[in-house]
Amino acid sequence: MRDAPGSPGATSATPKPTADEAAVAAAKDLAGRSAPWKSGVPWTTVFAEGVVLAVVGALLVLAPGFSAPTVLVILGALMLLTAGLSAYRAFRGRVAPTRVAIVAFRDGTGVAIGLTVVLGSLLVGSRGDAKTVAVAAVLGIGLLIYGAVGAAGLLARREAGTSFPVVALIVAVAMAIVGVLLVVNAGSGIEELKSTFRLLGVVLLVAGLALVGWGYGLKSRDATDPEG
Repeated sequence: MRDAPGSPGATSATPKPTADEAAVAAAKDLAGRSAPWKSGVPWTTVFAEGVVLAVVGALLVLAPGFSAPTVLVILGALMLLTAGLSAYRAFRGRVAPTRVAIVAFRDGTGVAIGLTVVLGSLLVGSRGDAKTVAVAAVLGIGLLIYGAVGAAGLLARREAGTSFPVVALIVAVAMAIVGVLLVVNAGSGIEELKSTFRLLGVVLLVAGLALVGWGYGLKSRDATDPEG
């Protein structure tokens, strides 16, 4: 006679996972949450961000004839776009709960500074180098805060035993360093500022290529491990 469902002797229809299966599942979940761009972020997003950064960086390096206000508009718009996309991902729940507060602060700062730089550069136009330098200093402060807060968040919220977010950390530190250079060189005049723009172009180009490579890696991972 078979045991009735729910009786002590009845067998479960769904077998419990073994200890090894449970460990593998936990490790995959932890790795996904601790990666620079977790598995919930499409590879196309990372790839597209990399392409945009690389194109802007290449323009600053290969076409240095842009006026300083034009460069500031481009950089302000880029910062506004980057912070806006990050805020959108946080709003959609694609950021670990432990990082929501610091990401919200970073993105709020990025949106505010980016918008200020774009509007300030458009209003300044060619009215004088002093005003352009002031707007560049605002951008430098924004980059410093955005990069420093991003790097601090990556280091402070990293769980023990997880992979180190090398790419994201390098990008954040590079942004903070360029922010410092913008603030310092802004005090030396417009010519020093233009040389800093070229350096920023190199940083954006390298960071963009790194994101493109990372996005391609995410694509390859998704193709070989569709359940990961």
